[in-house]
Amino acid sequence: MDLDTLVGKVGASSVGDWHLIDGDTGFQAVVRRHASTADVPRLDVESHVSWWTFRPDVSVALAYGLPYYGGAEIPVNLPAFPKSSLGARFADVMYQGVPAYRLAVLDLDDSRCLLPMPWHATVGDADEQLGWEVVGFTVPASDLAIARLLNRLRGHTDETFDSYLERSEIIVLPDR
Repeated sequence: MDLDTLVGKVGASSVGDWHLIDGDTGFQAVVRRHASTADVPRLDVESHVSWWTFRPDVSVALAYGLPYYGGAEIPVNLPAFPKSSLGARFADVMYQGVPAYRLAVLDLDDSRCLLPMPWHATVGDADEQLGWEVVGFTVPASDLAIARLLNRLRGHTDETFDSYLERSEIIVLPDR
């Protein structure tokens, strides 16, 4: 199976196609951090909080919840949402137990909605590398479809998802 087919299959699936695996799945990441009281590094183990197996093809899974780069600052500033209401986590599309596709997901308003992490769309003078201006935020359609599925799997409605998407002013681009 090629990557585009895998991502498309996951994005086009429905909640009933997935089986939730409760508890630790063993897929973890070790994150190096500095302690807040001293400049002493420490290692933390982070993991996804949710894991689903695709019923039609058990070689496909979806994992969600690994903290975005160990809690690093989120690189977007969506005007509709204050930074204090934003969190970020990774979602991994797994194939035969291996991460095949990863997207960063914004966790909005204490997990009321998950949106894909958008990219900055910029404009500027083609003759100069200076003066580029952020004019919007974009996401590929496949990332949006997976984020919508994650919201459904977590029990959220499409109406809530669509409301947050509209407020975000994210522009959805066709996949390449």
